[in-house]
Amino acid sequence: MPNHGKGGRKQTEKPFRDMLALAIQGAEGNMADLRRIAQQLVEKAKDGDIQAIKEVADRLDGKVPQGNEHTGKDGGAVKHEFKIKFVD
Repeated sequence: MPNHGKGGRKQTEKPFRDMLALAIQGAEGNMADLRRIAQQLVEKAKDGDIQAIKEVADRLDGKVPQGNEHTGKDGGAVKHEFKIKFVD
């Protein structure tokens, strides 16, 4: 069975990344446009734009792993039961 993520796409598919790569290749190796975009992102981060700050941090440090929350029946706490048996 295929490994699908959100929207029914395979998790390995990254269409936006692919389109960006095509656009960059279309610039015939001229990275000036990409540099301008990066500079604009940095400027927005310097101005205090929270989303831009997060984007810069994610690119430099990597995304922060998301925690896993476990809930029991009806969204309540998960009950754990331990039994200890001593044997000779």
